[in-house]
Amino acid sequence: MSRNTAILLILLAACTVVYRFADPMQAWWLPECPFHRLTGWSCAVCGLQRGLHALMNGQWMEAWLCNPFLFTLAPLLLVMAYAEIHEGGTRAAWLRKRLCTRQTYAALAVGMLLWTAVRNMAGI
Repeated sequence: MSRNTAILLILLAACTVVYRFADPMQAWWLPECPFHRLTGWSCAVCGLQRGLHALMNGQWMEAWLCNPFLFTLAPLLLVMAYAEIHEGGTRAAWLRKRLCTRQTYAALAVGMLLWTAVRNMAGI
């Protein structure tokens, strides 16, 4: 089994667990956000577990209410993961060259910091 196949199987298994078994409102074993626990503030990814679970169960508005940043972050991370995992083809190479850069990671970090500030000031 190749490394990429193993990664895809692990991601599929994780998605299956989130979809089927990991309702964050009832699963006591899911981790809490350490930032929220220490500060009482919501970080950029607070609510992503609940949002991802809602999204995978077709509850779009519930997912939006949990964390609107999910709708920006998830597609970007999926495309970046495709570019990193997919070994062949010009499309993956083109994506990897343009998306998997220091500038993209820096922009993502800045976006997460800004979203953290906005959501705590606005009480989102």
